[in-house]
Amino acid sequence: MKIDLDKLKSNLLDKISNSVISSQILLGKCRLSTESSRNTSAFTDPNYFPFYYHLGSLVPAENLMEIGFDLGLPSRCFLQGSKTVKSFFGFHESQNDVFYSDRMARGNIKDCFKGEIDSFSGRITDGAFLKSLHKKKWDVVIIDVETGYDKHLTFLDLMWSNLSSNGLLVVDYLEKHESSRKAFDDFCKTRNREATLLPTRYGVGIIQR
Repeated sequence: MKIDLDKLKSNLLDKISNSVISSQILLGKCRLSTESSRNTSAFTDPNYFPFYYHLGSLVPAENLMEIGFDLGLPSRCFLQGSKTVKSFFGFHESQNDVFYSDRMARGNIKDCFKGEIDSFSGRITDGAFLKSLHKKKWDVVIIDVETGYDKHLTFLDLMWSNLSSNGLLVVDYLEKHESSRKAFDDFCKTRNREATLLPTRYGVGIIQR
């Protein structure tokens, strides 16, 4: 998978600015914690969820992973735009044995994707998670979590080592969350990568393996 990031950015900005598709269309039938969420500014923002749909339509990924698999909405949008993804893996970090059910999130993925689906809730150091992670190389990894500097850097390091050749790390919340942005900037420096930044709702950065 080879992607020209400058061309990708140009195409994404063009599609977003033209409002080709809305969140209401992409997520109209998805499962949400509360129905009132559909009326929030985040849900209706054309620069948020539709971005992932356009990304999916432009990147010929076969293996997709999401770190921050809550309701699976970014990945659902990506998968609706993609014609190439064959497998999906979602990771939700659960600490101190707090119960988390991924039933709604998996349902949101199954509605629009008939390929291989796997998910894991727990710690990123859990052996069961690492076993699933290492089964294949990932063409696109979406990281959409707000967490501390050290944890975010751990996510970046681990996902980078499991990306396919020319695979993409897509990191959200860079303009909203200071610790995430600092970890991302420092990671790019250590890997000698210049990030492609996009002015989405919370700010997305993309780097290529």
